[in-house]
Amino acid sequence: MKLLLYTEDFPQPGARAPRHSGIGRYCHDLATGLAEAGTPVTVLAPQEGGPATETAYRVLPLPRYHGRVVSRARAVRRALAQGAGHLLLAGDPVAHRVLAFGGAPRDVPRAPIFYGTELRALAPSLGYAGWSPLGLLRRAAWRRYVETARHRIVISRYAASQLSQALGRTVSSVTVYPAVAGEFLATAPAPPRSGDGLRLLAIGRISERKNQLGVARMLAAARAAGLDVRCTFLGNVDAREHESYAARLREYVAGSGLGDAVTFLPQATDADKLAALDDCHAVVALSRTVGASVEGFGITVLEAAARERPAIVSTEGGLPETIVEGETGFAVHVADEPAFMEALRALVSPQRRAALGAAALRRVRAGFTAAAMARRFLEGVA
Repeated sequence: MKLLLYTEDFPQPGARAPRHSGIGRYCHDLATGLAEAGTPVTVLAPQEGGPATETAYRVLPLPRYHGRVVSRARAVRRALAQGAGHLLLAGDPVAHRVLAFGGAPRDVPRAPIFYGTELRALAPSLGYAGWSPLGLLRRAAWRRYVETARHRIVISRYAASQLSQALGRTVSSVTVYPAVAGEFLATAPAPPRSGDGLRLLAIGRISERKNQLGVARMLAAARAAGLDVRCTFLGNVDAREHESYAARLREYVAGSGLGDAVTFLPQATDADKLAALDDCHAVVALSRTVGASVEGFGITVLEAAARERPAIVSTEGGLPETIVEGETGFAVHVADEPAFMEALRALVSPQRRAALGAAALRRVRAGFTAAAMARRFLEGVA
């Protein structure tokens, strides 16, 4: 079997390639794992200068997408005509749009890849669209694209449930979890420095969905209860829409007497992130669903696990799938203060933290690598 993976979101040449964020990173890791497992993979993606590092898969570069649905559909057909693949994977929302409205080749089976936020945004197009001719045609095109796919790839069981909910009926899908980058597993984690109480680390853009304000409120409650706990917020304000939220977060920290307990770490490099993970005792990810924006999985929790750090996660989206309750971490409702305090008290024990961290690392090595992605994919599409 040969695979053609078409995606508009993919690592670009440069210092940070081939790592990327979100679905681009997912596509790179899946292609890497499949190619290393012996499955020929061709990636059709915007790569004007070619990949910055040698890859196990072949890259067919595309110019940047500017709304040219028809030209993109032709590029996909041309790659298939050249023998690039027997199965067509579509890796991001733009690729789905091109194939749904540009005409996906009928003689080549498809396997679109979906994640949580995209499915929540796509749900209105798959469901009732009103009685306008344009709305009905749009709905028919999207449903035909999703329902006639040979396989539907989802990044978590939560995303699988969202897919069925959007279509209004249960549909089959293949869950292929994301992979942890090799650099998180390449070296043994350093033990955290002593002192400063229990140190938590929250990773992610400063935004309502990532819910740093909720973490700060839990932190204030914990310190009021006599727990010596601190937290570093590693992340940027990367959109104007999040600036007011960031201002509220800083005001709350200053007004709640958390100045000595909270550290902000913006513009962090990959090396900074690794150092912060090794210096913390546990990570906290209390993401919440905001409109169509949801945490479809939560790869940072697994990156922390690769450094033998347990986690406290929220019960929303796909985050509960990143831990094994009581074995590698704890899942709590975003507003459940008693449950959060109970998790913190468990993490105060160095012995309990060590046991949780060791189990988390074993879980990552067994199931969250590029090789594991390839294995789940191949088993699911066999």
